[in-house]
Amino acid sequence: MVSSDTIAAVSTPVGEGGIAILRLSGPRSGAILKALFSPLPASFTPFHLYLGMIHDPGTGRPCDQVLAVRMEPGRSYTREEMVEIHCHGGRLVTGKILQLLLDQGARLAEPGEFTRRAFLNGRLDLVQAESVADVIAAGSEEALQVAVRQLAGSLSTELTDLEQRLSRQLAALEVELDLLEEEGLSLATSRMTVELESLRDKVNQLLDSYREGRTLVEGLRVVLVGRPNVGKSSLLNALLGRERAIVTEIPGTTRDVVSERLALGGMSVEIADTAGICRPADPVEKLGVARTDEWMQRADMVIMVMDNTQEPTGEDREIYRRLSSRPHLLVVNKKDLPPAVTEQERREFFAPAAVSFVYTAARRNQSDIRELKEKLREMIDREFKKFSGAPMVCHLRHKLLLEDIQGCLERSLRLLAGSRPLLDMVAEELGQARLAFLELTGRRRDEDLLDTIFANFCVGK
Repeated sequence: MVSSDTIAAVSTPVGEGGIAILRLSGPRSGAILKALFSPLPASFTPFHLYLGMIHDPGTGRPCDQVLAVRMEPGRSYTREEMVEIHCHGGRLVTGKILQLLLDQGARLAEPGEFTRRAFLNGRLDLVQAESVADVIAAGSEEALQVAVRQLAGSLSTELTDLEQRLSRQLAALEVELDLLEEEGLSLATSRMTVELESLRDKVNQLLDSYREGRTLVEGLRVVLVGRPNVGKSSLLNALLGRERAIVTEIPGTTRDVVSERLALGGMSVEIADTAGICRPADPVEKLGVARTDEWMQRADMVIMVMDNTQEPTGEDREIYRRLSSRPHLLVVNKKDLPPAVTEQERREFFAPAAVSFVYTAARRNQSDIRELKEKLREMIDREFKKFSGAPMVCHLRHKLLLEDIQGCLERSLRLLAGSRPLLDMVAEELGQARLAFLELTGRRRDEDLLDTIFANFCVGK
């Protein structure tokens, strides 16, 4: 339910800056502005900026010279009357103006309340509302583009189309059920089966996009693994272009996971240096190896690092066995030193797997690092950009509801395939699928869910 209160908040980050923006939304927004702003124009023409002074009505003292704009109901972000005040950016001045707004009868907005009102007033659906937070939090160009497309309605349009197609099938089925009951007619199910199969395939396509969508929103995790002292920390430093991890000649220097983010292939990538995988000699090493294993299992991509001066071992083969099912690169470091084995011998060691190696001298040769980054970009493009430009599922909430819909469609198809289709049960499954579609876009609302979603927004959004 939309509140009739007028809410206020600072919508720009707290701190010192050129400007700060304060927002008001609700029926008293215009009146509050008039009580504080001078000189008053004959009327605040909507969407026109006015230069003036904010005064404290209690003392008559000027607070700041500002630009103010009024937005009329129906055309603002929340579809309520709104006001924005652009003042100088500083903690004291923004705090003072916010307090004056509250003194005039506004209340402090809750986290995400402006966007929540936009959703409740039909300005955005729930998928679009969630994408507002994704735009703000985007850590890469790819993530930003996906979030902007979803804010414009790309995924919402796809979901609404699927829901309408399903609703038509449900309506036709319910009519047929009435006719069957009244007149004993039989229903030809082949056309419905074809349409439900098409719907299922579209839902499966959206579910397939989740792996890519999740990595865009959360960032890609790349983990460096290998035996101790093969050069993982040197490689991390070289990829980052700065000294992030401690590098010594002593094996086992890295006891815990050291990670840092960088932009690569248009995506935000977290690269983690891990403890060397070995038979741990002490409890600290044991914990480090266990943490390495945990990170490797959760990684989107793995870089296995080996030492050019050492022969591959059974430990190398075991590490490779554990990572070979996920996207990976094999890096042979210290190529500037005499090799212990030939490339062919190294390749045969990992047989029958078809492996290839990237050779680096991480501490000496930047061209090697550029080549490695290019290999990583190629792998990112190949593995995580299959749905570029298409509607994409980025949130676990969406994935879980689509899995519910997928299950309903699969059960419906099995029921239709029987010698005596159980049409009333099909109707029940399709009804549940439709409710899940409505929950996705927010046309079927759960206040607790809305509280959870909008609690993650900043106060001024």
